[in-house]
Amino acid sequence: MHSFEPQQTFELIEREVKSRLEPQGYTITKQDYHPHVHGTRYTVFGCPSGHVRLTWDGKAETLILRAYRKGNPLVRTFFMTFFGRYDLDKLTHEVTAKAEELRSLSEEQLVRKFTERL
Repeated sequence: MHSFEPQQTFELIEREVKSRLEPQGYTITKQDYHPHVHGTRYTVFGCPSGHVRLTWDGKAETLILRAYRKGNPLVRTFFMTFFGRYDLDKLTHEVTAKAEELRSLSEEQLVRKFTERL
């Protein structure tokens, strides 16, 4: 068990995610931090085949990692033409942990939980 501090925990997981994704061609494409909104923040790592978004939802006290892959542009064009809307990115996996769980895990367990499928 480690001392849980939301921003430090986010930065720890962010560093580990970055170290695993950079060799696969991912770069940070977007970051935002809202200290006035419960400390909510996110980082998006992108590459041509998809993106990974790491979010700390301060209000819900939840750390979330979502990985998406890009869909086929031809399929998107078809659906956009006939149905008006289509989400090109497909969720491939998601990891979440509420603050209570984050407090109970060691740093090593946290890192493993959020990076084992990257």
